[in-house]
Amino acid sequence: MCYYNNYIYFDSAPLVTLLRDKFSFQLNNDPTISTTKSGTIIDAIFTRYIDNVQSQMYVSYFSYHIPIITTIPIEQNDNKTLE
Repeated sequence: MCYYNNYIYFDSAPLVTLLRDKFSFQLNNDPTISTTKSGTIIDAIFTRYIDNVQSQMYVSYFSYHIPIITTIPIEQNDNKTLE
């Protein structure tokens, strides 16, 4: 059985390891928290070279899927002149 998009199974570990080792992708969400009502984990947020990314669950009342929202804080620039 192939669980390529269900990150709760150890079958997905080689993919996560490959993405980390070869491409410097880091898994940004917790792979042990289910993202569907049936207990599967079909979402994986990978980042590279970004340290301040935050991923968290988003409440959806109309789906069996529990979406993940990812935010990246942006610094405000008070300098309004263009150079």
